[in-house]
Amino acid sequence: MPGLVDAAVRIDSELVTNALRHGSRPVWHTLRQVLLADGGHSVHIVVGDRGEGWELRSGPATAAVKGTTARGLDIVAMLAAAWGATRSYAGHLVWADLRIEQQRSPGSGSPRSSTPTERRFTSAI
Repeated sequence: MPGLVDAAVRIDSELVTNALRHGSRPVWHTLRQVLLADGGHSVHIVVGDRGEGWELRSGPATAAVKGTTARGLDIVAMLAAAWGATRSYAGHLVWADLRIEQQRSPGSGSPRSSTPTERRFTSAI
């Protein structure tokens, strides 16, 4: 999935930075490949912290409101197929999904066969 590396790193970096700046430690993050209900695959990124969280805004903040900060979630929204936030027993979680497009074999009109797997990376900061 080399085509998703830059976007995944950028999203993870934005979400971890927000958790470190605005949340309560410890901060953790997880990246995993998941099978979607429609049969597709996604890289699911979750960043959590012990903080109380915030309410999702209905749209991007204006440049006048943002100044030089608060653009990270706009970047996440632009790069991710879907994203959101939720509360859990452990604290506040922000997640983002990057859709993995099916790769086609050269010269064939059908997707490559693959066995759905889950790959996981987790660390705490």
